[in-house]
Amino acid sequence: MNFDHETRAMLRSVLVEAWGGFAANRFPTPRRADAKTLIDRLDQDSKLLLSPDDETLFKEALTFALKELGPEEFQTITGYDFGFGESVLAKLR
Repeated sequence: MNFDHETRAMLRSVLVEAWGGFAANRFPTPRRADAKTLIDRLDQDSKLLLSPDDETLFKEALTFALKELGPEEFQTITGYDFGFGESVLAKLR
């Protein structure tokens, strides 16, 4: 699956939150390493096509960030509206 620029940027933000944010210790440890790897891959290739496993990690990280941060903090930490995050998550399901 390929995402537009705005969705990819939010993807990176929620991955950063899952990997090293204030609540990262509640994100499953093995997946934190996967999040860091995907962040690095996204930084190296702006046209990176995401695999099904990458998409699953995105869903997990986005679900985590929405739940852990809530509407106000999600906007503050990621720079994206909570509703946008919810709508992207709904499309991924």
